[in-house]
Amino acid sequence: MDGRPARLGTTGELAEELAHWFRSWVVGTRRGRRSLARHAGVATSTVYSCFEGRRVPHETTLGRILHVLDVPEPDRLRILRARQTLAARSGALLAAWPLDGTPTDTERGVDLRLRDGARLTPGGLELGGGHASTDGPVVDTTGPFTVAARVYLTDPSPYFAAAVSQDGRRLSGVSMLYSRTEGPRWCLTMHERDIPQSGRHVAVRAESAVSSPARAELWTHLAGTFSPETRAMTLYVDGRFAASAALPVPMWAAEGPFCVGRGKWDGRDHDHWPGLVRDVRAWGRCLDPAAVREAAG
Repeated sequence: MDGRPARLGTTGELAEELAHWFRSWVVGTRRGRRSLARHAGVATSTVYSCFEGRRVPHETTLGRILHVLDVPEPDRLRILRARQTLAARSGALLAAWPLDGTPTDTERGVDLRLRDGARLTPGGLELGGGHASTDGPVVDTTGPFTVAARVYLTDPSPYFAAAVSQDGRRLSGVSMLYSRTEGPRWCLTMHERDIPQSGRHVAVRAESAVSSPARAELWTHLAGTFSPETRAMTLYVDGRFAASAALPVPMWAAEGPFCVGRGKWDGRDHDHWPGLVRDVRAWGRCLDPAAVREAAG
């Protein structure tokens, strides 16, 4: 590793990694401050402060800089994931997608990509069997986090329909969904392991916080929180406490994309959302009830 840290668990280690690539770029290409600032689209002083260890840029700026430095894709993804993990640990608002006509994240520039026919309308993201997802994870599922969204269900017939989720390799690490088999009800689901269970209904009942009955054709604000200290996941509906449950084991790291409009089951896209979703947000902390009420508006 040429003296560089094998793991990027702190801001200092990440800054050291960036400094390595910056020095390699300057020496290897004989281009200097002016060229870097022009190509990266950021001020020279900002670029140099990043690589001198004073601070690490947010994901959008960092992605542009790594592209300019010609960092190989595996290392680029490793650095970006480390940056996102550090942001999650800070407890900050990690992403905010109003979905009122654009997939742009207004907080950190982590944009959603529309897939399989999903389209933006003035009223929100219309899924129609499609979904939207990021290129990588947004929340650290092993730490404290909160996810929230306003959802509109047009068809209550599916057994399960996921409004937001984050992928593991085989399953969704966390999923906020509608479940017809539960009542129908709103659910917050986190699985013990990234392995499909022989009976999905049992897994959902055993590892979900299940709320009061869900209603179709009505805008509803859903929020789900997780505290790793107590392993408690809590679901709020329209800003009010709805249900809580605890994982029996520590949560694993779901390191796949953050998704709007689907879940994941047995390695495949699953549980497509029939309707609209808007105002999706994610935090790197477990919001308290007052903060959830404020978010619900």
